[in-house]
Amino acid sequence: VLEVGDGEVKSAMLQRIAAMVREGNPMARVLDEIDKMLAVIDREATADAEHKKFCESERAEGGSTLTEKSTQITRLEGDIVTLTDSIEDPVVGLLHEIEKFEDDLKTNGDAQSSETQHRRAENLEYQKEIASLDSAEGLLTSAAHVLERYYAQLSEDAPALVQVRRGREDLEPPSTWDDKYDGQSESGAEAIRMIQFLVDNTKKERFKVHEAEMLSQQAFEDSMQGLKSEEKALQKGLAEARSALSKAKESLSAKKEDLAVTTKEHATIEAYLAKIKPGCDFIEEHFERRDNTRASERTALRRTATLLRDSPAYKALAVA
Repeated sequence: VLEVGDGEVKSAMLQRIAAMVREGNPMARVLDEIDKMLAVIDREATADAEHKKFCESERAEGGSTLTEKSTQITRLEGDIVTLTDSIEDPVVGLLHEIEKFEDDLKTNGDAQSSETQHRRAENLEYQKEIASLDSAEGLLTSAAHVLERYYAQLSEDAPALVQVRRGREDLEPPSTWDDKYDGQSESGAEAIRMIQFLVDNTKKERFKVHEAEMLSQQAFEDSMQGLKSEEKALQKGLAEARSALSKAKESLSAKKEDLAVTTKEHATIEAYLAKIKPGCDFIEEHFERRDNTRASERTALRRTATLLRDSPAYKALAVA
């Protein structure tokens, strides 16, 4: 019976019991040693079962966690690429968008400045032209008034002079006097009409100049209103782009930190699984054989104990 056994450790255990029997050790001592060996076998079986359960649990949990961490790493890497593109893409990235907003705002500001300067220059020219026309109109009007007074006075004085001279018989007025005064009167009226014509033309020209100024001012105000509206929209867009950039950078930084932590956790789990791999591989590979060996040895030890207890010598000792 003691020759039954499988495995070096178990065979050695049975051989030890056989040696004790051959050496004539007291049966009680041999039986006690068998009980101790059975207890060792049970503890070893329990330890192997716990080790196997531990390995299965750790490997299952570790594998699941590794898969989860790998998924997280893949997702984080994708998020980082997406965020980086959203910031740095040369066509649609936030940096490009901000640069475009800034360029457009500069262009808008330059347009406002240029149009304002042009409008100011136009208005100065308008004021100069209006002043010149006002001056010309004033001079022409004054000239007309002077002529009107002159010819009015001349008309009043002519009959009196003629009457005085006609009162003197020795001084008859020339026959051309009346013609002279009439000619001067007609020439004066023509001059006054010409001046008035010039005054009217000056007023018309001033109206045209003023109308052109009003149209230019209205066009300027409309253009400035459009530029101001565009500027407001650009400023809003720039503020939103800068806010989005700040959030994207913050998110990118957080994603990179998460990736570093997750990658480290992944490596730690891999290292741990690698550390327990030899022992777990051994117990998983040899568990069944070791369990069968223990079962065989346990059976052999128990049969040996039964044989010893049933032997005449043991019974004799028990009776004595």
